[in-house]
Amino acid sequence: MKGFVISVLVGGVFLVSVILLKNSMVQHSIDSVYDISIKNDIETIRLLLSNDMQYVGYGRSAEIIEIHDSVLTFRAEILPGDFLQISWELTDDVPSGVSNPDLRTLVRNGPMYDGTADVFESTFLVSRFDIAAFMDAQGIYPVTNCENGHNSCNNIRSILVEVDVETAEAVGSGPGGEARYPGANWSRLFRPRNLNLDN
Repeated sequence: MKGFVISVLVGGVFLVSVILLKNSMVQHSIDSVYDISIKNDIETIRLLLSNDMQYVGYGRSAEIIEIHDSVLTFRAEILPGDFLQISWELTDDVPSGVSNPDLRTLVRNGPMYDGTADVFESTFLVSRFDIAAFMDAQGIYPVTNCENGHNSCNNIRSILVEVDVETAEAVGSGPGGEARYPGANWSRLFRPRNLNLDN
C-alpha cells in the first residue's frame, strides 16, 4: 500500500509538472508570434521612413511644409522633374476592433517608389510616433514653429523619429491583473544629406 501511495504522489507531481510546462510553452509560443508581428510592423515603418528621408530637401523646389510632434509633410523631386508631397501623421483616431487603448492610426501618404507618381495611403497601428526637428546635425538645438512653410523650416539639419508599436490584443496579464500589451520601439536621428550640403 505504501508503494502505491508513493507512486500516486510521484505521478501526480509529474502530471502537474507536465501541465505547467505545457502552459509555459504555449504562452512562450504566443509571445513569439506577437514579437515577430510587432517587429515586422516596425521594420516596414523603418524602411518607408528611411526611404522617405533620403528625399527630404531634394530638388530645387523641395520644401519641408510641416514638421512637429507627430506630423511630417514635405515636397521633393521624387521622380525627375516631378515634385510630390509625402506626409506622415499620427491621428487621434482610436482603431475599432482592438482592445489596446493606447493604439492610434499612423497614416503615410506618398508614392511607393515604383517609378510612378501614384500616391498611396498606408496605415499602421502604433502607440507612439514622435518627430522632432533640429537646426544641427547632432540633434541638440530644436527647431520650433515649422508649420505652413514657416522660415524656421529652412533651418532644419536633422530629424529625430521615435516609434512604438504594441499588440492590438492583450497577451496575458501583468502581476496586478492588468492587460499586457507587448511592444517594441525604434528611433533614429536622420541627417538628410540634402539638408546638410552647406555643412
